[in-house]
Amino acid sequence: MEKRPPACPRQAWMEDSSSQESRSPGLQLPSSCEVTTMQPLKLDASWLPIYKEEQEAVDSILAFVTSPNKEERDKATFLRSISVLCRSALNHGLTQGLDLFCDTYQLAENIKALLEEEPRDQLCTDLRHLSMLALEKLSLVDTALEGKAKSLLRTCFSSVFWLPAEKEMPKADLALYIKGSVGILLLLLWHRGFRWLSWGWEEQQNDCHCSLCSLQTLNSMDSMLRTVVLSFPASRVSEELQGILELLLDFTRCEREAVRERAMARIDVLARVLSDYSTLQANANIRRGTAGPVCSGEIQLPLLGKLLGRLILFRFSEEQTSCAAFHALFALAEFIFESRLKDRADQVHWEAVTTSALCSLSARDCAKTFGKYLQSHERTDVILVAIEALGDASILDQQVPSSLLDVALEDPDVWLTDAPKIVSSILESLPYCSTQAAWEKAESLLRLMTNLYPTTVVILLCKAALQGDSTAPELWELMSSMPETLAKILEGFANLLHRQCFRCSAEGPRTQPVASSSRKAEWEDLADEPDIESHQGCPNERTARLLLEGLVGLSQRAEMARNIELFLPGMMKILQAGSEDAQMKILLALQNVLRQLKKSKASFIAVQLVGRLLPLFDSECSELRELSIRMLTELLQLVVGRDEKRMRKEVWRALVPLLFRMSDQVPSVAKASREALLAAAELLKWKTLKHLLQRERLWELGACLVRTS
Repeated sequence: MEKRPPACPRQAWMEDSSSQESRSPGLQLPSSCEVTTMQPLKLDASWLPIYKEEQEAVDSILAFVTSPNKEERDKATFLRSISVLCRSALNHGLTQGLDLFCDTYQLAENIKALLEEEPRDQLCTDLRHLSMLALEKLSLVDTALEGKAKSLLRTCFSSVFWLPAEKEMPKADLALYIKGSVGILLLLLWHRGFRWLSWGWEEQQNDCHCSLCSLQTLNSMDSMLRTVVLSFPASRVSEELQGILELLLDFTRCEREAVRERAMARIDVLARVLSDYSTLQANANIRRGTAGPVCSGEIQLPLLGKLLGRLILFRFSEEQTSCAAFHALFALAEFIFESRLKDRADQVHWEAVTTSALCSLSARDCAKTFGKYLQSHERTDVILVAIEALGDASILDQQVPSSLLDVALEDPDVWLTDAPKIVSSILESLPYCSTQAAWEKAESLLRLMTNLYPTTVVILLCKAALQGDSTAPELWELMSSMPETLAKILEGFANLLHRQCFRCSAEGPRTQPVASSSRKAEWEDLADEPDIESHQGCPNERTARLLLEGLVGLSQRAEMARNIELFLPGMMKILQAGSEDAQMKILLALQNVLRQLKKSKASFIAVQLVGRLLPLFDSECSELRELSIRMLTELLQLVVGRDEKRMRKEVWRALVPLLFRMSDQVPSVAKASREALLAAAELLKWKTLKHLLQRERLWELGACLVRTS
């Protein structure tokens, strides 16, 4: 390369504006010692070892990334040049510095930008196809796609999956979409086992070209996917593969069938990558920290259960995704076979049973077969997928998720072990069940979970109420239409509350309520706690506190009022021995419930409560003193009929304590005490007491009470 003369920046600044306007835009090279017009910057990549072999490709790439105007033919040239450059560098062993070149000029980012610019409603150029080829070659270059793969693949998937269905494409677009001859197509389909080929090729030719033939864009995407996965460093294969599968699973939830079908077919590709390679030969490279091949047994896929659940749903559906899901299930079975079975007898049995289950028409048999070889959390994920599908409009055949849940209902000890996750999923899905059959299945499952894990169900319902979840009111309305299940839930709540009373006396007094933000944070964690009870069978401290928070929310609903008898024993016990914080929550809950009851029922409960309130008048917490005294006033106004006589006997014991509280240092407590004494005078029909109170003659009032006590 020619040696440049020394730079002379002073001359550059001396150029006039007319000279600047005459130059091309862009970066400029420094001027020489002689006064000359500056020339456009020419980026130099001659330091690349591959430059001599592929100078034209390198120059084309540099021209594209520095050009402000990018024509369609320039885009195609840019993408082809990337493929040529990377392929040649790999073939000649001249990849040194190529990763730096790719990163410096942001080749991956430029490809992503081009894909994002493509219209989603048409396929008018082969840019998508060329982009896939370029990304495939880039993935083989050391660190060229490091940290970028998931984002790039998301863009690739969106760009291709959202295209119109093949049968809706114009002929010009379809020509770009289709690749390969009829003979290749026949060979591929025969190899994959399509029995309908015997129907006659000529009758099906047009449909095949539209939907089932080997397609150019998707073929290049499949090839790119395989290459990308196999080029990951050994230490990252599991993590990266998990991320790609998560992306594809998201697309299987789309309402458009064409999108679901394309995503499912790509899952099939990745499943075959797992099954076809007993070891995934990741690129062994010292700089990437790779020690060698990755055995299938070393690959960890936390979403295996979720993936399996979605595949079963689509395998037994009536749409075109069924075919891809069928093959993906076979490939996934082979992966599990390779990674988890060591004994030869088990292998033979697995192959026979799996083949039979997958070829049968029973989703139930398929789930049972796979379930034997899944870990506990994976079986849970299968059930979560089935529950979610009950309210998923994209799942056309609701019988399939119901069949999966039947397996769990038959063997709950195996399938229903993670109660918090399963119950949460049921509660979230209930409002969206689209059919009567789906609703009944969800109700059956919730009833079973309530019988097995009543505490968990109660806690999660309280969590929804306390957090002000927008679906909470609707959820409680739905629960009201399940009288047996709701009765069991409320009974469980009451039992939990009753057990809470045994630890109340051990809790220290709490006069300051827990902050709202802290309560919500605790609810977020509580449902995931495996141990929400102490070793004595009583709620642990945090569970008990938040349970009472939930009780206040539940008390505003008619369901609790109708079942108040279940709750009263525990509530009375907490009033007697609970902490001040717990006692306040019980009083608030009782206030809410009593206001919803018929007067006859409220009257009976009011008489029982009065004696529990008197000790609270002397509480150190002024808020509790005021609340309990105001509660007494309400109770005195509730009694009717025969209960009035019993209440008069009870209220006599409250007169002197109320008189003392009229001199309370807290004005609101003193005011509440005066109002309570007036209500007592009204109930007792004691005109003298009422007269003295109205005139506030406390000394005479005290003497009057002493004489009559």
